[in-house]
Amino acid sequence: RPRSPAAGEAVELLKTSSENGSKEAMYYLGLMHEYGIGVDQDFLVAAKQYEMSAQEGYAPSTYNLGLMLAYGRGVTQDYYRAFLLFQEGAGKNHAPSMYYMGLFCLYGHGVNVDYSQAVLWFNQAAEANDPAISEKAASARDEVRASLEKARRVNAATMQSFDKPLVEEPVPFAAQPESAEEAARMDDTQSSQELFDQHLAQFLN
Repeated sequence: RPRSPAAGEAVELLKTSSENGSKEAMYYLGLMHEYGIGVDQDFLVAAKQYEMSAQEGYAPSTYNLGLMLAYGRGVTQDYYRAFLLFQEGAGKNHAPSMYYMGLFCLYGHGVNVDYSQAVLWFNQAAEANDPAISEKAASARDEVRASLEKARRVNAATMQSFDKPLVEEPVPFAAQPESAEEAARMDDTQSSQELFDQHLAQFLN
């Protein structure tokens, strides 16, 4: 892309400030090299500038270096190191770092999947009052919460179904005669009952 004289001047000023230890200048130099603003695009130089700035405790540089590692942008992809960088940024109340902590916990990048931790990080990011992050962090938090609640309901219903007996009441079986004589006695008893019913009907009439 064409370079403006102003961008070239900015690069020179930033280089001087960076050499004098300005962590902000290191950060902006990293941005300019990452996106090729006023200089040739160079991911390795960008990563080096971010890393130097991050070592000075500058959270935006920690975050940008984490993004480069997370996506393998000009560097070897490394989820675990990216996670540690986002964790460091989150410890400085950096909302974008908190949001990525939520994503990494949700998808298990560089850390075991932990939905509860994902909700906690999304919530912290939402409450950090960063206009660029708060809304999408709140949306992610609510979506994960809804999924967890649905899973709990399904699990509870499944467990409840296992608690029910397979047969609620025993079904009585009709006694079977053990011999021909017993069968005959059962037939006689049935006949006597029918005869009694007939006499009772005549009496009532």
